[in-house]
Amino acid sequence: MRIKSKYTHKFYLIVLNSISLFLISNIILNAASFNKESIIRFFNMYISKELTVVIISMLPIFELRGGIPVAIQMMEIPIPQAVILAIIGNIIPVIFLLLFWEWLAKLLSKNSKFKIWIEKLHSSSLKKGKIIEEYEELGLMLFVAIPLPITGGWTGSLVAVLLGLSFWKSLLFIFIGILLASVVVTSLTVLGKVGGIIAGTILIFILVLGIIKIFRESKERT
Repeated sequence: MRIKSKYTHKFYLIVLNSISLFLISNIILNAASFNKESIIRFFNMYISKELTVVIISMLPIFELRGGIPVAIQMMEIPIPQAVILAIIGNIIPVIFLLLFWEWLAKLLSKNSKFKIWIEKLHSSSLKKGKIIEEYEELGLMLFVAIPLPITGGWTGSLVAVLLGLSFWKSLLFIFIGILLASVVVTSLTVLGKVGGIIAGTILIFILVLGIIKIFRESKERT
């Protein structure tokens, strides 16, 4: 009975969190495109609009949730091209972090100031990525798929490294998460309310995957 009540409680938490995350993401993605006008003007002085989208999508916090709206709404890049450019930009730092972050963190930690910053970064990332710690690769996919500033490929990659998850599995599930996030962001950017329904459907699908994982684990423990 305790195990059932425990997982029932987790189920309701996931439902509530998913609903709230969807509502917040809808508000954020429809609000002034993160005030990126100044960043875009800066990039356009020196590089092409395509490369601008890739670079914006590479940046932490922005990622493809910033790159796609900029590409479609401000630069009028065709949707398929915009999505591909944003996905490429989003996955580049993921590969780098999964391969080299552990080495880079050790190198930077030799400096006391950098060491304090890295420790804070690791602590913050692990707090945000509790779902990854609990459900590993599946949790990693869910974490990356929800397009919010507190989630995404950057934080997901750091948590994967800190938890010692497999490089190839982490890369695969982060990539799947990025693909799902691109569908959600593109839907919200292009279709408005209809996009909100599509995005909600995607998030419900993601939610169902999480629920299935929970009930499988509950059966294994009983």
